Amino acid sequence: MHKPNLQQVRYMKKTKVFMQYYTLIHYRESVFYEINKDERIDFTICCGKKSFFKGVKNFIPSDDLRVISVENKYFPGGFLWQKNIVRIFLRESPEVLVMLGVTYKVLSNFILFFLAKLRGTKVIWWTHGATGRFNKLGKSILSFFYSRADAVMVYDDQGKERMIDMGCSEDNIQVMNNCLNDIAYKRKSNVTTSDKLRLSYIGRIYPGKRIDLLIEAASILKSKCIPFKLTIVGDGENLPELKAMVNDKQLSSDICFTGALYKDDLIPILESTDIGVIPSLVGLSVIQYMAKGVPCITDNGLNNGYEHGPEVGAIIEGNTGMYYQKGNSESLANAIIELSNNLESYKANCIKLVEEKFTPQKVKEAYITGITKAMRNNS
Repeated sequence: MHKPNLQQVRYMKKTKVFMQYYTLIHYRESVFYEINKDERIDFTICCGKKSFFKGVKNFIPSDDLRVISVENKYFPGGFLWQKNIVRIFLRESPEVLVMLGVTYKVLSNFILFFLAKLRGTKVIWWTHGATGRFNKLGKSILSFFYSRADAVMVYDDQGKERMIDMGCSEDNIQVMNNCLNDIAYKRKSNVTTSDKLRLSYIGRIYPGKRIDLLIEAASILKSKCIPFKLTIVGDGENLPELKAMVNDKQLSSDICFTGALYKDDLIPILESTDIGVIPSLVGLSVIQYMAKGVPCITDNGLNNGYEHGPEVGAIIEGNTGMYYQKGNSESLANAIIELSNNLESYKANCIKLVEEKFTPQKVKEAYITGITKAMRNNS
């Protein structure tokens, strides 16, 4: 019987990867399973079951996904200690440790970092890339941990630039992009049409989202005799005042509120939307839209003060969506009108971009590339 030589054995050996996470958040399900089934790594997730954030939905893993549960212990100020994760890390003895980005609030990660370095375990941070503003001391602390990692995974090119500014080698930085679950990418071949322009907003409802501006823009559309239907999906603190605003502007026949919807219940909304409008603070919802071929509009705050999530980069002006002047409802209404004049081209561009960068399969490949970069780093 033929025996593989030593070089072949090394090639066949899986890299043992231990990933720290907060909880099994629902929109990570598909990408976690994609990572897990890759033959190049032996993948374990260690996380808690209770999130600090209210309303966060988790998925229940099958036996195919190896998950080790720890207790998330929260303290005043949002500080977190993941009980027993240090002991579990020592017991598992992985070759690679992946942790969510450096934040002073996740206390147990600092212990994990130093232990990993002492044991020769490769360390990777999976991070938004030091968003926010920091004083000199804060930046020095971040730079210490990021620059000493064996690799850093970031969500976009802006995050990559911030990591370089933190002292990370460009060769050790992997851009990941982001994704949703597989169901988000299934599209109907026979999409219905309408004589009205179909707009929607999907997300949490609170003042920072500026849905009031969207209602103002809808009023402008009506004054210009442009037929439309706006669906607002979500729940939140200022929902009652937004409903009152719709009534005051006599838009009740043009705007409907559905409340919070998830998973399968969102599909009919997405498949019957022509333009997704996210007035401010873009996040993963932009990928949710574009996966269905729906172009998006948001404000031109871009990353000033890092208001938007990294997914805002998927909105390419004149290609997959448009930007309007922040805080200006007239500008928002004009952007909606302009985009509506060339919908089919925008839709095709959205689908192409998502398939190139923002699927679970693409994010998985970027994850494996990040592991490879860490393993080749002998520093």
